[in-house]
Amino acid sequence: MSLQIYNCSTCYMEMSFDSDRFCLCCENCQNTYVLLTPQCNIVKIGIELEGAWSEMPDNEHDQHEYLYSSYNWHDDSSVEGLEYGGEECGDCDYCCNDEGDHCYNRENGSSGEIVSYPMPIHDKWRYWVYRYYPEDMNSSCGGHFHVSFDNVQAFELLCTPEFFNHFISELRRWGKRANIRNQNFWDRLANENTMCNIDYRGEQQLYIRNDNYPNCRYSALNYQYHKHGTLEIRVLPIFMDSKIYCKAVEVSMGIIQKYLDKMANKPIPIDNQTVEPETDFEGRITNTMVMEYMNEEPEDVDMSGEITMTTDEFAGFGLTPEELLQS
Repeated sequence: MSLQIYNCSTCYMEMSFDSDRFCLCCENCQNTYVLLTPQCNIVKIGIELEGAWSEMPDNEHDQHEYLYSSYNWHDDSSVEGLEYGGEECGDCDYCCNDEGDHCYNRENGSSGEIVSYPMPIHDKWRYWVYRYYPEDMNSSCGGHFHVSFDNVQAFELLCTPEFFNHFISELRRWGKRANIRNQNFWDRLANENTMCNIDYRGEQQLYIRNDNYPNCRYSALNYQYHKHGTLEIRVLPIFMDSKIYCKAVEVSMGIIQKYLDKMANKPIPIDNQTVEPETDFEGRITNTMVMEYMNEEPEDVDMSGEITMTTDEFAGFGLTPEELLQS
């Protein structure tokens, strides 16, 4: 691993790399530590397709590869002007629970939202999109999707106005380069859709834990760390062509991943004399966490270079590492 030269902020001597604890330290005054940002990667994707279907697609929950042959159905009041509909099937769990308005087996189709289960990003998520893509759509229909990460600190790196603006700028650049002519795409990027405002609201969104969503979620990027452990990308429309939609999703994930790659192994200065209180959201590396980290045994550290959090640290948040990585 190639590291830039980093000098101690106290004595200005060059700091050395401690491979056991994956940090830089000053051997002269032992007064300053520098952690390195981990390599974070997107690992899963969950997709929400809004639109209308003349006949509801097969929903095969009992199949071996159910991730790619099944979905959840949501009536969605934000889908306006699409009149596909029909009678409830009368036989599914929703109908039997007197909630027929949420029936996903309507024989005559319906308008609303089909939602995937979390899928690996290097697998068959495109197959799921092609199978369940809406037959009809309009400007109210969004192609939102969620991504989750292999390291919780991805939220620390991405939840900034700088990344938000970078993401929007890069998506606009791709749209021009790819000659995207879908007006709904450009209207959303021009802040003309109230469901995905071009307005950074990351600090507000991080605290959401329950279903009582405040309006702050209606942003191009919705940082759903507490609710789902995901970053929701809300800015894409439903394109007329499912292949263009898949390409837009790939480009969006590429913007995110390249930014995470660029931010990996960056030094984080930590003053040994300072102990900060609790963080503004769980997952941020604080001086308190650093001091605990520096006192851990080397075998508790991921020697691949990724700074991980211990099970005890997660316990204080009321979530397990596995729960945080689920999308």
